[in-house]
Amino acid sequence: MGQASADLLESSGHTEGIKPGWLRQTMTSNIVGTTRPQTDESAARQSIACKECSKTRVVKKRLPQGWKRLDDTYFCPDCWRNRYVLRAVVFAVAGPLNLSWQDLRSALKTLSAETTRASNWMVKELALVDVPRDPSLARIPKMPRTYLYPEARKQFPTLPSQTVAALEQAVTRTYKSKGYQIVWTCKAALPTFRYPQPVPIHNQSWTATLENDRPVVTVRLGSVRSGLRLKGGPRYHRQLSAFHLIVSGEAIQGECSIYERGSDVFVKLVAWLPRRSSANKPSGLLRVRSHADALLVAANAKDERLWSYHADQIGRWVAEHRRMLQHWADDSKFEQRPVPSFAARRPQASLRYHRRMNTAADQAALLLSDTRSGASLRR
Repeated sequence: MGQASADLLESSGHTEGIKPGWLRQTMTSNIVGTTRPQTDESAARQSIACKECSKTRVVKKRLPQGWKRLDDTYFCPDCWRNRYVLRAVVFAVAGPLNLSWQDLRSALKTLSAETTRASNWMVKELALVDVPRDPSLARIPKMPRTYLYPEARKQFPTLPSQTVAALEQAVTRTYKSKGYQIVWTCKAALPTFRYPQPVPIHNQSWTATLENDRPVVTVRLGSVRSGLRLKGGPRYHRQLSAFHLIVSGEAIQGECSIYERGSDVFVKLVAWLPRRSSANKPSGLLRVRSHADALLVAANAKDERLWSYHADQIGRWVAEHRRMLQHWADDSKFEQRPVPSFAARRPQASLRYHRRMNTAADQAALLLSDTRSGASLRR
């Protein structure tokens, strides 16, 4: 951190009494700390133009907010959103290719623990650098620009450098999104990242391929690159369509993250998918409504029934759950004890019932979104 930034923090009274270790080292040894080194303003200036609308901007070092660069061309925010849409797809890992499950889980556990520690450390450092509220201030001041990467690399050497850079950007965005409520109104506490946090992987540190028509993702876990075979099948058809676009190069891959939930390991892939042109979009009107003998009934503009989705199992689940609740209520009146013997079974049955209903609703929504009978829906 430069001397000007250190003087700014000292003049605001923010560092009085509380100085993190990296801040003290920065002030004494002029190591790059919370602010990026200043460059000559006259250097690195260039004019860029959008490929689609020819809108121009003059930039120094970084692209303006929302602008994107693809190869040697630039796109403004509006033109980029007209060409691509940001989507995330989640796959369950079927198995590692060059590692055992034990080695994969061990490496993932270590990286997830370090990711959690690094995220919480960055939040605290951002809070220390931020300017606290003063009664004499009429409005919240702008937060000083921070640069935690050098010190984070020293504090967490086991994390890859690209993972640390991705973490810093994500944590900074999270803190700034709640900065007004944290510093000014005091309605929110500092964000807390709970273990296990997903391990972020830079877009240049993972590749997507197809081996025997099966999706495979090669990622870097610490110092080892491992191939992960992903699950496929009919229930992953939406994810597989996006995966094929990433493999073919039509989609622009973004960040990948790996996390563990229960006994399963999941991979989330973020990518900019190309938007479908209006000529390829289906046209027409599809009316969907509920019916006495069906959950969903679809009809065209002439009110002719196209298809029906009965889902008779939902009615059986509702009747079975109501019957069990009524039986437990009757048995509770009979047993003269503070806690009936079946008290633990009642919340478990309710949780199972709600999960089944949520799954049924998701399946119905998926069926409705995948229909090719029309483009617009009316309830």
